[in-house]
Amino acid sequence: MKLDIKAVRKVMLDAARVAADDRWPVLESLAEMQFSKLSTALYEIQRLYAAGRLDRRSAQELAIAEQNVVRGVFAGIRGLGTLTAAVATRAATHAAAAEVNAAIGFKLL
Repeated sequence: MKLDIKAVRKVMLDAARVAADDRWPVLESLAEMQFSKLSTALYEIQRLYAAGRLDRRSAQELAIAEQNVVRGVFAGIRGLGTLTAAVATRAATHAAAAEVNAAIGFKLL
């Protein structure tokens, strides 16, 4: 199963929008860019794992690193706050977990 990057990105954006609540206007434009990058990175992780170029542990560590990048970028937005950044990122990755995990064949997110 191939990961649908656009579908994953949409699920992430929808979940982050709900989680960020009234802070969404501050986060929206950057969230679109960051979740596009994250969904592409998750696709690449899945592709490399399927090709045998990453083992399970390396795939999981890379996925965590990519999520941390997004969280860090969000935390740097003036007026957003670290907690909102963490909540939005966690909500987004949790919402996409079923599709991502099914595509890779194990619990990546």
